[in-house]
Amino acid sequence: LPEGMNTVGKNTFAGCRDLERLILPESLSYIGGGAFQNCESLREIVLPDAGDYIAGDAFAGCSGLESIQIPDSCGYIGASAFNGCQSLKQLTMPSSIYTIHPFTFSGCISLTEIILPEDLEEIGERAFFCCSALREIEIPDPVEDIGDYAFAYCLSLESVTLPEDLETVGPCTFENCPLLTDLPDLSDMIEE
Repeated sequence: LPEGMNTVGKNTFAGCRDLERLILPESLSYIGGGAFQNCESLREIVLPDAGDYIAGDAFAGCSGLESIQIPDSCGYIGASAFNGCQSLKQLTMPSSIYTIHPFTFSGCISLTEIILPEDLEEIGERAFFCCSALREIEIPDPVEDIGDYAFAYCLSLESVTLPEDLETVGPCTFENCPLLTDLPDLSDMIEE
């Protein structure tokens, strides 16, 4: 893509199943909804330092995506942005993210490690649903709300560190996490 381009529009490369590699210009700041959705052969993407907005479904269904580097300048990652990225193994979230929207990493079945930003405030429903390889998660102290099914069906999840000031969790937040045995009683925090 040419330097000077600042936007990849909605669904621009959606369904380009043979796209394996893409060099994004340093000027790029906005990735539209579904921009790379279902690019099944896309393996790695490095977002430019200027990138500050990843819309919903931007990389959803990129089942071959193993690695993505999200710059610290990124302040927004939309719902389902990485939903179904089955080969994604690890990810460090930029410090500028305060909310993980619903379904953002749902179905990332190879994700073993994710480092959440220190100032994260909210984890949306089904944000990590069916991340079956995820073994542990440390939820930062500013988080007050964790959505329903946020970590449900994380079959390998053994350890969760919860924030002291956690206020609400969904009734099925940790449903079917059979290896998670040391979770404190959350019944007084459940939001119906």
